Amino acid sequence: MADILRLSKNFALSEMVKSATAERLRVDNSPGSHHLVNLTHLCINILQPVREQFGVITINSGYRSPALNAKVGGSKPASIVMDRLQILKVFQHQIQT
Repeated sequence: MADILRLSKNFALSEMVKSATAERLRVDNSPGSHHLVNLTHLCINILQPVREQFGVITINSGYRSPALNAKVGGSKPASIVMDRLQILKVFQHQIQT
């Protein structure tokens, strides 16, 4: 059995990159090193605290490679980042209140 790369106590890289669409289209959805660093920060600083506060959460889309994003006609990376930052601000506000 392959080793599981943990990004935080309760989150693994495999669940961040899991994509039925990538499998169906045979597109590599592996993150580069800079994306891996960002995913690790996301898990440690955002997702793990949310899980500890509210319990189990399910990740439906943690990462989409540029190749996969292009294949599915996804938003430009800057747009995706801004959308996700807005979601994280909502979570942060809800946790603090």
